[in-house]
Amino acid sequence: MKNRERLRKLHRLLARLHRDQTGQDMIEYALLTASVAVLVAGFLPANFFPSYIAIWTRMLDVMRSLTGISV
Repeated sequence: MKNRERLRKLHRLLARLHRDQTGQDMIEYALLTASVAVLVAGFLPANFFPSYIAIWTRMLDVMRSLTGISV
């Protein structure tokens, strides 16, 4: 019975997420930004990458400290 209630809650959550479109624009902009960043990185000179990696590492550290998520 407990598993059945969990499945119902999960189903309701998934249905609500499927109907909710509020975060869609933000995700699309994030994907577009990431695509542009990867494209630009392909044209950067190799000696630029150490500082490029340092910037991304610092940004990830800040994001981890703000969210509390460790990867």
